Amino acid sequence: MFALAAIAPARAASSAEDVPRDTLWLHVEWPSSCDELARSHFASALDSLIEQYNSNERSLKFLRSEEPKPDAVNLKWGNPDYAPLRRSYWLTGMNVVLLGANLLILPYFIPILPFYIIPIARCDLEINEGVDWLELEQKQTIHCSAYFRSEAKQRALLSATMVNDLDSKLKKWQRQYQRNMKRKLRKTQ
Repeated sequence: MFALAAIAPARAASSAEDVPRDTLWLHVEWPSSCDELARSHFASALDSLIEQYNSNERSLKFLRSEEPKPDAVNLKWGNPDYAPLRRSYWLTGMNVVLLGANLLILPYFIPILPFYIIPIARCDLEINEGVDWLELEQKQTIHCSAYFRSEAKQRALLSATMVNDLDSKLKKWQRQYQRNMKRKLRKTQ
């Protein structure tokens, strides 16, 4: 579990601070087996994403919470899996062999388009639905190329990929929220 993110509608009357009703809470919890550098790198990237997202004029805002909320969307991140540098050398050798095999069969057969095997850094994501108006996919894997990259570069690239994926999810949830509010408005009229 790389991060546990819970997103839930805020209750304006229940908290001491006045939070507008169109707010979703974001709770991040890190697994114990994840290294501190990856945690801090992803947390700072996530904070800047939320700050940038909330600075725009949108009907839905996101806030980070230290405690999970009851009606929430839980994002469970798995531990990041980095590709060792040795794997890049092996896969480069395999790619050269595949390219050579395609060149050898060129005079006899229609050539098979060569495909290249690229090592990846990946992190699994499991989503549990808690908010009724969101439509979610249940599982996915976030991955990026780790071809001849050190672990620090893989960590930075995987973190950027995770933030980009979360950014697209925030935009998608924004659209779903707007559709839900339009449906409620039509029902009341």
